[in-house]
This record gives sequence, structure tokens and C-alpha cells, in this order.
Amino acid sequence: MSEGVRYKRGVRSAIGLLLVALFAAAALLGGNRAAHYYRAFKVAKAHPVYDRVFAEANRDLDAAAERVVFFGDSRIARWDPRPRGGSVQLVFRGVGGETTEQMRFRFAQDVLALEPDWVVLQAGINDLVAASLQKAGGAATVERCAENLRGFVRTATAQGTRVILISIIPRSHRDILRRWMWPNTLDRYVQQVNASLKPLSEHADVRWIDARALLQDGEGRWLPNVDADALHLTREGYGRLNRAVEQELESERDAVQ
Repeated sequence: MSEGVRYKRGVRSAIGLLLVALFAAAALLGGNRAAHYYRAFKVAKAHPVYDRVFAEANRDLDAAAERVVFFGDSRIARWDPRPRGGSVQLVFRGVGGETTEQMRFRFAQDVLALEPDWVVLQAGINDLVAASLQKAGGAATVERCAENLRGFVRTATAQGTRVILISIIPRSHRDILRRWMWPNTLDRYVQQVNASLKPLSEHADVRWIDARALLQDGEGRWLPNVDADALHLTREGYGRLNRAVEQELESERDAVQ
């Protein structure tokens, strides 16, 4: 057997082993993720709402001259780094995987009862993922999501709490497994709900932050190093949100002074 033939066979064998290893890694990753979601599904059936998750933490809060509550899903729970608060007390009340329908059961104790000066809202993507996966009834889920978010804003402002409403962050281009499962209707639903929420910023006590404008370029491409996976942000991504939130808080203080 010539050296050239042996070399080609060796290359083919190496490529074959590499492909086997890649398929094995993908199967392991997919299996681990499937197990994670199966556990989450079963736990959610036993505990469908999370209204007592922060009960003890809420009781232990110190008195604050100024308080800002960040309320929502995993995008709030994973917020890192956090904004510069200075003398302002920053309180994070995010639950991963939660929908706005579930949030309704804890909005009173995790936001209203804390009597914050501001509430920062980032929620809704989990509702819209569910809506996109429904064969029927998806449109009703989308409208319910928008109405829940509008209700949070109305209730907060009625109490005298100002609102920073961050548009629902769309899915990014990473995390191929989940993106493969989600229909393109998800992107349309995100745009639809955001368009319905933006007019809320016409209220004197509501500020609107367009997350897409902070995380994507003018052509709709995601900026480098801002997305960690299909749904979550990196420290760089949160840094961009921090600057927008800090600017809104500081502009309000300047106006008061």
C-alpha cells in the first residue's frame, strides 16, 4: 500500500472519529437539555406560580430613601453586572422561565408592597415562546401577554411608581437546538407585542427602552459579544442595558433638582 493511500485512509478515519465525537457530544447536550426541561415541566405542574419565592427576602429589605425594583423572568434573574445604584437600593425579582401570567400572582408582593420609586420591567418572552408553539390559540396568548404587561404598568403608575419598560428582547442567533424548535412566528409575536407596548411611554411616569436598538445594528444584526445564547445576554449586553437604565434614572433626578 502506497504512502498516499495510507495517508488518505488515515485522514478519513480521523474525520470519521471526529464526526462520531461531535454527534455524541450533540446527543449528550440534547439529552441533558431534555432532562432539564422535563424536570422544570414537572416542578411547574406542582408549583405553577412563584408567589412566595422572595417572601423572606422582601421582609429582610432595609429601609431605603430610593428603591428600584427589577421585575421579570430569567433576563432579570441573570442580570449581571448590575447597574450603578449609588445610594439607590436595587432589588431584583426575576424568576427564570416565568410567564407574565404567572407573574400576576407575585406582582403585588414583589413590586407594589415594596413601594419602589421605580420598577424596571423585562418580561414576556416565555409567553411568546409558548404562543409560537401552539397549534391553536397562540394569538390569544400573545394578547394576554400584552395585556398583562399593560396591567403591570397601569397598576404601578397608579400607586405612584414610575416605570422603565424595556422592550421584549428578541431571540438571538445562538443556541441552535432551541432555535430549530421555535417557529418564525416567535419573532413576529415579539415585534407585535413591543409595538403595542411602546405607546405606554406617552404616560408621564413611563420610560421606554428599545432593547433591539441597544443590542443590534441598523441592519438587525446582533452586535458582537452581547448574546450568551438564544434568550440571554452576556455582561456586555447587560452593560448596554445598564447604561440606558442609568441614563433614565439620572435624567429624572436632574429634572427634580
